[in-house]
Amino acid sequence: MMKYDFDTVYLQPVMVPNWKRGPVEILKITNSKKHGVIDFNALALGNSLGTGPKGVIAEIIELKGLDEIEEDKDEITGKIVFFNGPMDPTL
Repeated sequence: MMKYDFDTVYLQPVMVPNWKRGPVEILKITNSKKHGVIDFNALALGNSLGTGPKGVIAEIIELKGLDEIEEDKDEITGKIVFFNGPMDPTL
């Protein structure tokens, strides 16, 4: 990133006592009206639990932040919530 002259690049120390790559994971989008079925390579980081061999199938709803949960409570039930809000880089 420094090579590309980005203006805010930080090195932050991190402790990783032991990390082993697990089995290959696949993210699959099904029933896309535009693209049909799409397979992606996926990688879960740190203590993530899988959904099992059958996965999870549900409609996806996009929210910008946690405050929208109460506003859209009836629309959220039974769906996968995708949080797509800005990240606070100071955290």
